[in-house]
Amino acid sequence: MALLRAPRDRVVPKYPQCLEAMDLLEQLLEDCHRLGIAPRHLQDAGAEAAPVKGLLKEAQGLWQEGRAELALQLLEAVEARGLRHGWIADHRARCLLQLQRREEAEAIWQQLAAGQDDALKTAAQAMLKRLQLEAQQPAFLAAAQQLAASFDLRLQRLTAEQQPSPAFEHALLEEAIAAREADQAEFSLALMDLALEKGYQSPWLQDNRARALVQLERAEEACDAWRGMAAASDDTEIQSMVEGLLGHYYYAAERQRNQRLALERVRQAEAMARSGQLNQAVSSLRDALLMDPDSDVIEMGLLSVLQKRRSLEDSSWGAIPDWLQYQELSVEISEIVFSEISAQLGATPTGRFPSVK
Repeated sequence: MALLRAPRDRVVPKYPQCLEAMDLLEQLLEDCHRLGIAPRHLQDAGAEAAPVKGLLKEAQGLWQEGRAELALQLLEAVEARGLRHGWIADHRARCLLQLQRREEAEAIWQQLAAGQDDALKTAAQAMLKRLQLEAQQPAFLAAAQQLAASFDLRLQRLTAEQQPSPAFEHALLEEAIAAREADQAEFSLALMDLALEKGYQSPWLQDNRARALVQLERAEEACDAWRGMAAASDDTEIQSMVEGLLGHYYYAAERQRNQRLALERVRQAEAMARSGQLNQAVSSLRDALLMDPDSDVIEMGLLSVLQKRRSLEDSSWGAIPDWLQYQELSVEISEIVFSEISAQLGATPTGRFPSVK
């Protein structure tokens, strides 16, 4: 079973008002000894100033060793003494979850999520989300199996065995990586899309989605996915990795972006031409070509619109050989572009430019 991880470095009170007359640390050590626990964190130098923090670390260490029952007994013992704190309740819920007492754990987190402490609310909401994901595992697995079958594949890493959400997400990542390595990037992408749609939130799902997009030669979308991944995380490792990947795929992404924008501009011009706005379509593509003079997509779009305009304006145009039509329209494109450049530079109708003083 994957280890539960509690939030780190939370500020907790030294001790509650009801125990001011007693040495809280001594009581916590007494509880440990009574339960047969050899205390580690409660004997650290800082435990006297922050005994509750030491207690939480003690409980976390126990459940990470697979002794969740003992950690729960310790937390319940100190609560029985009158020590009440939200993070103690949170840690008790984590022990209950590891002991498969999900309903009790959920009830605690529901209460904490409705409280006033923002840090506790955030932690509780995250654990409630985890419980929700674990509850939907069978339905998700069925959907993933159906998705794999649509690609004539079988799942390799995901199994019907119920797993904690972190372990299940790890299996999802392994499935996506295995698919990419088997040249099944489309399935890898579809699986990551399904996982994200169903609420799985690991940033590495988005990373694997982006890597599948790169394999499918969709670098612009991949870079967008990585940017979203970085924006949603404050992890320095993720930030550094994304920065490197964006730099590596920048030029490929920009080429695809420019091509996409060019295609959109051509489609808009073609729609204008179909509605009879031929001159407006020509002007739109001329302006686009001025902005991106190396775009074959825009040039061919302009050629097509000019071809249609000539056919409507010149009844003998169809009698001209195709190769000659192409040559003449190419010359017209050059003239249209040059005329606009000249106008922008302030040339007079005679083609003379203003003198430079």
